[in-house]
Amino acid sequence: MNILLVDDDENVIRVLKEKLDWEGLGVGEVFSATDIHQAKEILRNGSVQVMVCDIELSEGRGLDLLEWIQQEGFDVQTIFLTCYEQCEYAQRAIALKSRNYFMKPLDYDKLEAGISEAVQTAAERVGTGRGGAGPGTAEKPHAVVAIIRDYLDANYQSDVSRSDLAELVYLNPDYISRLFKKGTGISISSYLVGKRLDLAKGLLESTDLPVNAISHRVGYENYSYFCRMFKENTGCTPNEYRKKNRRREG
Repeated sequence: MNILLVDDDENVIRVLKEKLDWEGLGVGEVFSATDIHQAKEILRNGSVQVMVCDIELSEGRGLDLLEWIQQEGFDVQTIFLTCYEQCEYAQRAIALKSRNYFMKPLDYDKLEAGISEAVQTAAERVGTGRGGAGPGTAEKPHAVVAIIRDYLDANYQSDVSRSDLAELVYLNPDYISRLFKKGTGISISSYLVGKRLDLAKGLLESTDLPVNAISHRVGYENYSYFCRMFKENTGCTPNEYRKKNRRREG
């Protein structure tokens, strides 16, 4: 298990390296960076599972670095350090799913406990196949696409938004949209429409349910909108489709 320390104050990095019991924490190698550019280069190598980062750097913010990590699909447990007791920092750190948030001057015992928890979580994720980071982890994007597709398959009747899906996988909405289209060849909205209409076709072929009931069952509250979408995608109305494709018994 490896860790990355990011702080533009080299003295802070030196003290952290000296004061914490890295071997006892189960950390193999301690990397360090004094700016976001250096941090990104280390993270791209895919060998970091935990990051301790100052929230306010001389050339950017640690929060922006965490957002980049998530957009890239890296799986890194992140702990923030800060001198600034500003509410918006804490709120954004929470929104970005950081593990913890420690004020300077640091309580090293508490920080060590926080790192221990992060290391344990990272180890569990690696052990269950959910960990790993870096562009070389080819299964990571596929796993995200699979999670989104499975969620849509199970929740097609609901009003599913990109924000819902982004929260599900802890990634940016625009990023997951690009990822899904690259992985499946179609957009998230097109996949959802296709799923709903395929189910509607099956119900039209095999049941006597009224068309408005089928519309509701496959996730369209607005009957007129359902009929319009159905005709745009099949070339006929739901009733016309039923007449042409009704399954006859015996």
